[in-house]
Amino acid sequence: MAAAWLGDGMSIASPPGSDRLSRRLAAAAVLVPLVLGLTWAGGWAFAAMIVGFAALLGREWARLCGALDGRWSGWALPAGLVLLIAGAEAESRPLEAAMVGVGLAIGLLILYAKDLGANRAGWLALGVAAILPAGLALLWMRALEPQGMTLIFWLMLVVWMTDTGAYAVGRAVGGPLLAPRISPSKTWAGLAGGLASASAAGGVAAMLLGTGAFAPAAAAGLIVGVGGVLGDLFESHVKRHFKVKDSGGLIPGHGGAMDRLDSLLAAAPVTAGLYLTGWQWL
Repeated sequence: MAAAWLGDGMSIASPPGSDRLSRRLAAAAVLVPLVLGLTWAGGWAFAAMIVGFAALLGREWARLCGALDGRWSGWALPAGLVLLIAGAEAESRPLEAAMVGVGLAIGLLILYAKDLGANRAGWLALGVAAILPAGLALLWMRALEPQGMTLIFWLMLVVWMTDTGAYAVGRAVGGPLLAPRISPSKTWAGLAGGLASASAAGGVAAMLLGTGAFAPAAAAGLIVGVGGVLGDLFESHVKRHFKVKDSGGLIPGHGGAMDRLDSLLAAAPVTAGLYLTGWQWL
């Protein structure tokens, strides 16, 4: 999470103005230590952070879909996410929470199909699939003993280095655009730089943070980096579909929570999935 606050990968856009940059740095100076500290603390401190992020993400998603127009039912998505994630932590049952999440998505589709139309109601229901797996994956990974905290820090570093490497290489090299219809500032060179950085960071971090070997951790970093890139592109597609620049204005200089956590939303379930298959590199 802390890793997701700074980068804006694969971009060749002009550098931000000094005022925007100073606000970004000030926000990061507060948020990064807070996220790292709560991750280190674990338990309900970490879970409370995940619940809080889920509430913010759910609210932003509902607002994008037009569900937050003064009706109490507009809070069904963020409230449902909060209850499911908090319940998963309390009962240590992430799989059951995921299954109930399917019911939440169906309920949102039925609840809003008439008021918003089938298309927007479908997008609203998709918010469950976009947010809930990441929250459950992060809780599950943090609870792993003895490597849970180390795994979360490893994930943060890989996500951050994916964005940072992509931004640096994309600006330095330029070249053909990766997906101009989705995000007009991301390049193929930035993608290569981001994935190379993710792989290298994964291998080095495993050696520094744990007892893992470089090669399997580097391979895991590459796969997780791909997941993060897909999450970034998906969030760009969502914003373009709803014709907005940022998902919100919560974080000074950064936009909304979704703008900062888009890569992590995809990278976290990928990391948990690799561990569940027995690929444990720490």
